[in-house]
Amino acid sequence: MKSKLRQFNFAFLLVIQMAFYFHASAQRTAPQRPNTQTQGRAQGREVLVKEMSGAPLDGRGKLWAVVIGVSKYKNLAPNSQLQYAHRDAEDFAAFLRSPNGGGFPSSQLTLLTNQSATLSAIRSSLGTILPRSVEPDDMVVIFFAGHGVVEGESDGYLLAYDSDPQNLYATALQVSELNRIISERLKARNVILIADACHSGRLGFTSRSVGERALLVNRFLDEVGKSGKGVFRLLGSRQDQLSYEGANWGGGHGAFTWFLLEGLRGKADRDRDGYVRVGELLDFLSESVPKATQSLQHPRAAGDIDTQLPMAVVAAAPKVSVNVAAAPKVSVNVAAAPQLFSLEVHGAPGLEVYLDNSFRGRVLPNGVLLIGQLNPGEHDLSILSTGAQPISKKVSLTKTNTILRVNGAGPVGRGSVGRGSVGRGSVGNGSVASGSVSSPLVAQIKQSLNNRDLSGAFNLYQQLVIQAPGDPQRASIEATLSSILEPIGQNAINYYVQSSGRGERPGMFKEAAEAFRLLKIVTPNSDQSIEAKLKFCEGKAMFDNKQFADAAERFKSAVLLDPRAAYAYSALGMAYRNIKKDDQALASFKRAVELAPSWALPYLQMGVLYRDNGELDKAKEAFQNASRFDPGNPRVQEQLIPIYMLKGELNEAERLGNEIISKYPDSGLAYLWLGQIYEQTGHRSKAAKAYEQGLALPTDISPEQRDDFINRLKKCRKKGKK
Repeated sequence: MKSKLRQFNFAFLLVIQMAFYFHASAQRTAPQRPNTQTQGRAQGREVLVKEMSGAPLDGRGKLWAVVIGVSKYKNLAPNSQLQYAHRDAEDFAAFLRSPNGGGFPSSQLTLLTNQSATLSAIRSSLGTILPRSVEPDDMVVIFFAGHGVVEGESDGYLLAYDSDPQNLYATALQVSELNRIISERLKARNVILIADACHSGRLGFTSRSVGERALLVNRFLDEVGKSGKGVFRLLGSRQDQLSYEGANWGGGHGAFTWFLLEGLRGKADRDRDGYVRVGELLDFLSESVPKATQSLQHPRAAGDIDTQLPMAVVAAAPKVSVNVAAAPKVSVNVAAAPQLFSLEVHGAPGLEVYLDNSFRGRVLPNGVLLIGQLNPGEHDLSILSTGAQPISKKVSLTKTNTILRVNGAGPVGRGSVGRGSVGRGSVGNGSVASGSVSSPLVAQIKQSLNNRDLSGAFNLYQQLVIQAPGDPQRASIEATLSSILEPIGQNAINYYVQSSGRGERPGMFKEAAEAFRLLKIVTPNSDQSIEAKLKFCEGKAMFDNKQFADAAERFKSAVLLDPRAAYAYSALGMAYRNIKKDDQALASFKRAVELAPSWALPYLQMGVLYRDNGELDKAKEAFQNASRFDPGNPRVQEQLIPIYMLKGELNEAERLGNEIISKYPDSGLAYLWLGQIYEQTGHRSKAAKAYEQGLALPTDISPEQRDDFINRLKKCRKKGKK
């Protein structure tokens, strides 16, 4: 098979927009008006028919989506990169934005692909923005396309663009964290999780290989939402299977996503009634994907959902027969689905919007309310706010999307939505209640953020909390601040995990600690992992300032708050070393290795400790492990040379030194060690040359070590002349 194994995914949506049109047609034809909620049949299949208000889905709530697709990863080898995960995400997001996919507005759909899909961006979208925005009647779609791996048997992880498989806990999204967000923090009526994250073999670390399929990440994804209600999971493959991608599917897609899109676009509409239902789509996928992958991949679905629920509208449908309640059998011609329009109301957050005497929702914190699936023509619009006169006007929908701005929110009719054209509209001269109007501080906060003045914006935010705690835009501002602050802190932790002892930017961890401190204020209900990261960054800033005893206390607080934080144990070990508590240091390093068995840094730290205590064999093993898990870092391999030298294995030390230089010609320390080897074996000219080259290159050696090598160089030159 030419297609390439890979972990990728696809997401989907539940839309009942066609059911309203179908129900209305039946009412016009039937001799008597049915109940507002009745059961009917279409070619032997049950159809849930509800009288709808024209809002998304069944007329209740709003639609939200977070769509993620990562093909290119910052910290993975070329042969572990994917090809089409980002494209799957882009095409799925485009489907959600289309009328047949629900017409998701840009303000309610977040698309993260490749470099934009960092861990902090994913966490902010899923764990901050969604919980602050979603209401109990809303429906949420979460789509993930990318690598998913398992570390040990403790947890599965979804890899972000900047995840490092050496330390998944610190840099990747735990499936258990995703489960907590969906089950505990999202108050939505329904959540649809669609994921294809079964990796294609080893990633070079502790992820499971093909022969260990029982522990693929689907095992963990299959548990998401089981403790909650209204959660539906659609996974690209079974627990013991991998996923495939290839250019033969739509010019470049994952097999699962391609057939999912094909099914939603109409191929799954087997009864030809004009819409694709859940059951039809699952049947289509269960046949198409195994056939296309030679039975190597079988999608899996589980959770709480009505299999008769329409998921997408097909452009045209033939004549069908329907039973509505107790009415006699009638024929309904649905020659083609009508073009459905949308209306965007822009105004102060919290305004109540009614259309045709039906409540359609409140303007969101971002100042926009989208009302979709509307018939063209005139509609009665009313906007209410406590303490203000209601606004009542007629609105004519003549274009795909009409934008209405309330209370001087800007010029009418400007901008565009999706691929449709933008109509024009206006809403009288009514005003909204002062209680719904945002404080002037909001505009000042936004201006400060536009000027990249984070400190000024936060100070203004604190004034807003004191002066106008119920401001309608407070939640939106807090979400924005969170999305800025969390990456500052997370990037510092990522750097520590990936540095393997290399130097960091001065002040990095002091800035990170401040970011986490402010993040705690903005998100007071965040879990204690944020507090743990704050303590770690405070401790690291103290460590960098040589306040080792104080740093140790901070690191101890961090591991008490988050006992799985290997990076905090590693830092605690270094603090103990510097206050001469080697036993506690070794115990901390070992705990870090247990928690992150493929992370090079604690092995490197243990190796130095063993070497300094004269335990050369243990030091050699630790350095070899560090080199194995971080093969692209010559500084790790350099540590092995003096171990061979101390053990008297000079030939092996020389071989390794030359091997490092052949790969990394700027490895100054390797030259210096070679100079010492040549000096010991009597080759003083070669030793002097190696010392000269090593001292001309940047190294991490101490001033005392540098002075020693300079003196050695002088002696070799002097003896060479004699």
